[in-house]
Amino acid sequence: MLRNVLLAALCFAAPLFSLTVDEEEVKTKSGVKFINNPQQAGGDSVSAIQGIGTSLASQGKFGSYSVIHATGAGDDKFDADIIVIGKDARVDHIKNVRRIIAAYLQQRYSYSAEDAKSLAVFITYYNGFYRKNLGYFKEHYKSAVLKHLSASNAGLDLSYKGWPGKSRIVIPLSDDAKPDAGKIGEKDVMDKVRKDEKDKGVKDRENITKLQDKEVKKKEERLEKKKEELTKRRDDISKKEQRLNEEKKKNAENPDPNDKAKKDEELKKKEDELAKEKDNLKKDEEKTAKEEKKVAEKKNEVAENKKSVQDDKAANATRKNETAAQKEARLDSKEQELKKREEAQKNNRKEDGVFGGKMYYLRVRDYSTDGKYRNDFYIIDPKERKVKVKSPFAGIVGKKYDVVDKDVVVIGEKRSATTTSHYLVKLDGETLVDKQYGSDEIFWRGFVEVRENEIYAILNKNGTFYLGKFDKELKLLQRSEVALHEDTFFSFHEDTIYVNGADRKIEVLNRSDLKSAGNIVP
Repeated sequence: MLRNVLLAALCFAAPLFSLTVDEEEVKTKSGVKFINNPQQAGGDSVSAIQGIGTSLASQGKFGSYSVIHATGAGDDKFDADIIVIGKDARVDHIKNVRRIIAAYLQQRYSYSAEDAKSLAVFITYYNGFYRKNLGYFKEHYKSAVLKHLSASNAGLDLSYKGWPGKSRIVIPLSDDAKPDAGKIGEKDVMDKVRKDEKDKGVKDRENITKLQDKEVKKKEERLEKKKEELTKRRDDISKKEQRLNEEKKKNAENPDPNDKAKKDEELKKKEDELAKEKDNLKKDEEKTAKEEKKVAEKKNEVAENKKSVQDDKAANATRKNETAAQKEARLDSKEQELKKREEAQKNNRKEDGVFGGKMYYLRVRDYSTDGKYRNDFYIIDPKERKVKVKSPFAGIVGKKYDVVDKDVVVIGEKRSATTTSHYLVKLDGETLVDKQYGSDEIFWRGFVEVRENEIYAILNKNGTFYLGKFDKELKLLQRSEVALHEDTFFSFHEDTIYVNGADRKIEVLNRSDLKSAGNIVP
């Protein structure tokens, strides 16, 4: 009975809080969960399926499958291998997708079978997580990669029906022209694998973390060499500058005016060249400092991953040996935790408004007769009970804000002499200055909800309302097929979203593409 109660609580509370639940027996199938064909025809053997990946590595194509090795110029962005699942492909189970990827990685990049398998698991999660999020791919990948992707085919669909002809699996490549384990296993993806895989995906997470550790060490070695080169260049510039000063001093006493003028011109050229060298050195030093910071951050992340893996290993071992009474007590503790968090949500609190150590607060400034809120936004010091920062943006409307990548997303208004329009607006998380505006009309009385770096809000299309999904740059990724009631709430459950339709039915939307998955008539 206790387990049933806890499962019921999870069904409603987990979408609201993104809870990390330790128990396999009470874990809902939320997050990146792939839907396989329930009526698989069988047929191809494991070795035949792996042969597809091997052929892709050696020939670039096999039947309806192909691979694009996309590389090009562009600092700080990724090249990629793109595995294209053709429209006539028959793959219909995620295990077989992973077998193809793993065999490809083994053949092309000489990974061990175990590492290739773990990378394949993470690559499918990575591509499922960022499915159709073209804004993400534009931010992180070179133009040579982007020309092969679109908003409809980028990443791996969560359903087998969306694989043939509709999915392109992106494998980010590092500076070594090998799959970048750091990118593939970035924090959001690592968290998803931990949440959704059996035994928290400990083995795969451990393997990926080891690969990440190797990458970090290589980057540290490269940085040390770069820093040595920069030191040498700095010393060379210093010596050149000293020689130049000596030459200028000597020429200042030149008794021949014509020769002095000629040498002054030569010295001026040397001085200009030296200034360019200094400028280039400064730019390279700044670039290296940024790289060093990124590597340090990744090193900390890898250390956290190692600790998390070890903690979960210990927890898994404990669970395997626990008695029935211990198991019941553990589940009871989780039930109490869920109840507390559910109560917090009812009181409209999201971790007490604290994000990244800052307490944000939305204050209603006034409320018009047409139902429009006009709000002020603050960062508050709860200990001193004082306002630390007030947003200079006075056009905040709507009932809710949320946080994406350390910045705040609100609904804001823009006024002209004849019209008032409403858009998503991003405020700087530190200064609360309005730094970015969306271009799509948003219903001003609606909500803003951020899930896994995707922003949800109600679109207003000439008086008809839809659910919109946006990337963190406030660009529209998808729009619901069905029209909604403008005052709808959002409820997230597993890979679906529940909303109020325009006809007052409860509409169920697929989270991956916002298409209708059915409806409920109360």
